[in-house]
Amino acid sequence: MPDKQEEAKRQEGDKDSNEGIFMIKKYLGYYKIIVGVVLAAIMLFYVVTSTNEIRTMNEGLKKRIDMSIAISNDKFDVVQGRFNNIKGIFEGRFDNIEDNIKGNKKQELNLEI
Repeated sequence: MPDKQEEAKRQEGDKDSNEGIFMIKKYLGYYKIIVGVVLAAIMLFYVVTSTNEIRTMNEGLKKRIDMSIAISNDKFDVVQGRFNNIKGIFEGRFDNIEDNIKGNKKQELNLEI
């Protein structure tokens, strides 16, 4: 009889240990799922933030490029204005010289008459 009772106790112990192992495996499965979901959420967050950073960097670069183009256009306008001023000065001087020459010739003609 004691052998049968010991055998029955052993089987009950095996059932308890098997149930414990089953519970551990069950909860480990849940933990794996939870860890996987958390890792996926972290990776998704990283991807979203990095794309936002890239987008803001692109917008910043576009603004800087537009600013540099505007600055270069302003500088070109200034240079072109200075060139036109210099051109006008020289044209005016040459016009004055031509007028002076014509005026001198008229005076010479008037003196000869």
